[in-house]
Amino acid sequence: MDVPRDQQEKGAAPRPLRDATSRAQLVARIAGRFMALAPEELDRGVEDALRAIGEFSDVDRCYAFVIAEDGTLSNTHEWCAPGIDPERERLQELPAASMPWFSERIQRGDVVHVRRVDDLPPEAEADRREWEREGIQSLICVPLETAGRVTGFLGLDSVRRERSWSERAVELLRSVGGIVMGALGQRRAQRELSESRSYLGQAEGAARMGLWTWMVGTGEVSFSENMYRIYGIDPESFAGTLEETLSIFLPADAERARHVMERSLHDRQGVRFDFRIKRPVDGRVRLIHSESHVYLDTEGNPDRVVGVVQDVTERHRAEESQRRLSTAVEQVADGVVITDDEGVIHYVNPAFLRVTGHTATEVLGKDRRFLRHEVQDAAHYERIARTVQAGDTWTGRVHVRCRDGSAILTDTTVSPVSDPSGRIVHHVAVHRDVTREAA
Repeated sequence: MDVPRDQQEKGAAPRPLRDATSRAQLVARIAGRFMALAPEELDRGVEDALRAIGEFSDVDRCYAFVIAEDGTLSNTHEWCAPGIDPERERLQELPAASMPWFSERIQRGDVVHVRRVDDLPPEAEADRREWEREGIQSLICVPLETAGRVTGFLGLDSVRRERSWSERAVELLRSVGGIVMGALGQRRAQRELSESRSYLGQAEGAARMGLWTWMVGTGEVSFSENMYRIYGIDPESFAGTLEETLSIFLPADAERARHVMERSLHDRQGVRFDFRIKRPVDGRVRLIHSESHVYLDTEGNPDRVVGVVQDVTERHRAEESQRRLSTAVEQVADGVVITDDEGVIHYVNPAFLRVTGHTATEVLGKDRRFLRHEVQDAAHYERIARTVQAGDTWTGRVHVRCRDGSAILTDTTVSPVSDPSGRIVHHVAVHRDVTREAA
């Protein structure tokens, strides 16, 4: 897991898969591409989308599956990196029982993230055999829903090395996967292009994004259904002009948006920027992130601009809150270690690095067992894990391995952190060095 150099000794979290704006630009281009496709071109569009996300994510395979009502799984499209064997022909109408551990999780809507196939639990033996047959070392699959039911999933395989993926990678898969599932819905139903926008609207709604198109020649602006919801505009009253669109921007941001659009047309390139709007429906100010792509006519002049927007208000607030919290934790004198529910270390603060002698590069991305010391028996650590997994806080003393192989004794508190649904997603351990006191 890569860590920026300027953060390696400061206990900072690992760098995301890619910059968020780059991911949004990729989604905008894929969305714009699908909006322009004829029905007979949809399969090629899905294949191009998988290639784009596969190359962007630097993986060995990227694929789309559909799940039938009887639970069978079928690989509809697949992209493979050079030198990687395809598996699509073999993976058709697989019964759920052939991969019961995986099927149960994906069909209840969970993201399946397997960092190391060899570490799967005993109940996933059938799944492990299947993935080993395909040469997979690590994988991540994101469920995709249609009308409230999981109807497929988008996945990434790593064959040549073990790896893990961040939450931002999941966001990318959900966004592109929503668009892909919309296209697969079109293909299955064999409907005309006029219905493609309906499917795409479902897809971008699932991805919590809105799509817009600006026809340069006529000045006409059109919105997807989800776009109206994000902007808080009544579709019946929208005249479909650029001026009316900019009227809901805060004045300073509207002026900046004009300059951005002019530059986009001049450079014949899409742009990305953030701006604030005041929603007509409720008067609330929201922060919007936009990515666009310019399409040229046969003479090389701008014909239309297609973009994707996302309301990032809450995410921005959460990031600000997280930054404030991170700044506070950075100053704490005790060592702090944060792991995910599978024990992978996501964060360590400077105090922990200072006391143990480790560097962030050595620790981040490792299993927490890396910090265990043989002076303490494994049963002690298992008791800690059982307590926290039950939703309780554990308090006691722990020996922590230092970089030089020695151990420090710490007064330790390990607490579970749950998501809004109540599922435990992280463990937070606070260590106070009491080695000298105990001597």
